[in-house]
Amino acid sequence: SLRVLNESTTWTVAGLKIDRTAPVAQVSVPASQYSTGWYDAPVTVTLTAADDRSGVATTRYVVDSGDATTYTAPFTVGGGVHTITWWSTDKAGNVRDRSADGHTLTVKVDNLAPTISGAATTAPNGNGWYAGPVTVHFVCADAQTAVDGTCGPDKTLTGDGANQSAVGTVKDK
Repeated sequence: SLRVLNESTTWTVAGLKIDRTAPVAQVSVPASQYSTGWYDAPVTVTLTAADDRSGVATTRYVVDSGDATTYTAPFTVGGGVHTITWWSTDKAGNVRDRSADGHTLTVKVDNLAPTISGAATTAPNGNGWYAGPVTVHFVCADAQTAVDGTCGPDKTLTGDGANQSAVGTVKDK
C-alpha cells in the first residue's frame, strides 16, 4: 500500500523594512515687519524635515536658478527677490516632489536705501543768482525695489537770500 503524507514547510522572512512615503520638509523665515512683505535686511532661512519611517537622508534646496545644495544649517539670502525651493529624500529613497505645493517660497529683501538727487530746473544768471522763484526738481530711484509713493516732491523757493535750500525725501517699498 502506498501512503502519501501531506507535509509542508514554512519559512518566515522577518525584519523587512518598507517605507513608501516621502519625508515632509518645511521652511521657516522670520516674519516681515512690513505689510508689503519686504525685508530690510538679509533673511535667515531654516529648513526642517521629518520622516516617521526610515528617517531623513538629505534635505536639499535651490535659491533662484542656482545649483542644488545639501542643507546642513540655516542660510541667508540677501538683497533682491529670491525663490527658494526645497525637498527631502528619506533613507528608503523616497523623494518629496519639489514642484509640489508648499515647496517654494519667495523672499523679498531690500537692504539698500533708495537714492534721491535734486537740482534747480533753471540756471542762475552769470553771477550765480536767480531774480525770481526757483523750482527744485528731485529724481528718485531704488536699486532693489521701487520708490513707494512720492519722490521729493518738487519745491519752489520764493524767499530772498543766499544759501537757500530745498529738502526732498523718498521712501522705498
